[in-house]
Amino acid sequence: MKATEELRLALDILHKYDMPVSPILEYAIKERIDADSGPDIEVCATVVSEPVSSSSALSQDSLKKRFHKYLLDNKSQVTANNYVRFIDRKVRAYINKIVDTKADSVYSFTSPEEIRGCLNKLKSNDEFLNENAKWHNSLTAAISSYLRFIEESV
Repeated sequence: MKATEELRLALDILHKYDMPVSPILEYAIKERIDADSGPDIEVCATVVSEPVSSSSALSQDSLKKRFHKYLLDNKSQVTANNYVRFIDRKVRAYINKIVDTKADSVYSFTSPEEIRGCLNKLKSNDEFLNENAKWHNSLTAAISSYLRFIEESV
């Protein structure tokens, strides 16, 4: 097995089992893969494949795609994909549990005030803060990036 295949396999296994991976480590692995084999979009593309499920799925999907493009324009590809993955999984679960049981995800909030309120509620919850710390504050960083995206879009 080639080194690039081993690195891809390592990332796939970590993501499959939703293991904590620091953005720095993932970036370093991705850089090594790129250096050894040239651009490889496929490794990170699988990270954002979860469908959005709600009555407003089409509008949320469009918002999610625009946000992902915004992230790709402002962050590394790995960071952008990680933020979308965190929002789709962990942040979504906490929003539904702590902020609003009817909200599907952070994409349910479309004004800066709503997003700030959501972020404040999450930050006041110890369970969320522990999870955020475990992921090196990536959960709040992803939400803050979404807030900046919304503020710049208005």
